Amino acid sequence: MSKRLPGWIGVFIVFCCLIVSLLAVLHAIQSRTDTLQISFLDVGQGDGTLIEVPGGKEVLVDGGKHGSIAGPLADELPFYDRSVDLVVGTHADSDHIGGLSNVFATYDAGKIIVPSRKAKSSVWKRFLNSTRKEKQTGAVVDTVSTGDVLKLGPQTYLLALFPPESAVPKDTNKSSLVFKLIHGKTSVMLTGDAPKSIERYLAGQFGQLLDADILKPGHHGSKTSSGWPFLSAVSPSQAVISAGKGNSYGHPHQGVLDRLEAINASTTCTCKGGTITFESDGKELTRIK
Repeated sequence: MSKRLPGWIGVFIVFCCLIVSLLAVLHAIQSRTDTLQISFLDVGQGDGTLIEVPGGKEVLVDGGKHGSIAGPLADELPFYDRSVDLVVGTHADSDHIGGLSNVFATYDAGKIIVPSRKAKSSVWKRFLNSTRKEKQTGAVVDTVSTGDVLKLGPQTYLLALFPPESAVPKDTNKSSLVFKLIHGKTSVMLTGDAPKSIERYLAGQFGQLLDADILKPGHHGSKTSSGWPFLSAVSPSQAVISAGKGNSYGHPHQGVLDRLEAINASTTCTCKGGTITFESDGKELTRIK
């Protein structure tokens, strides 16, 4: 003989389903707005950038060190959202891809961009293993190179500026993916850990195409990045440095801060302000957090 559940349990289950459905509807309504949000997540000494595109598409560029991104990412995404449309690893260093295996354990990825330059570290092996598992459940795994465009929406895309397909540097930092995020007339330059030698190449190759409203300075504000030719070409009004509070590297370096001040860029750092978020309506970028 089958047993019937008490009536109140059935009512409770229906109520919970209605609440979840309502939250999903509200999220869908919010996602149809025409504003883009980009959040430079407070992942400590590392990089993690979340891009929320009009229409609901979500993009994560890097994931900090192992375990560092779980809290900051959960703070930005609704608790019922368990997928990220595009995940990008800029290069093989642990403070950029180390936390992505944690992301894949919690969120389903639609597409994953892996670095072109491989590594021999345990972090790299863990990252590859986790991407293989995501591929088995339907994720597309790919690489990108100079000139590739990742279309995110009608007026939103990521333009890959580096590395070129035919000449990927052996050094992991030098092989960092460099992207320009474009939404309407606004743009953000994402540089991974690209050093000055790569910046000089980019400045010479692309010139004014590098111009952007916001720059995430390379290598967490290290003195090895953010040289004059590159900063002059990008000419950002805002610079957001991703670095850990009290880190042992001395990031951001004072020389970098001085150069950013000299080009009149307003500079903030996750080491002081936590997660930093900007919103774009396609015409201008405004800091909202």
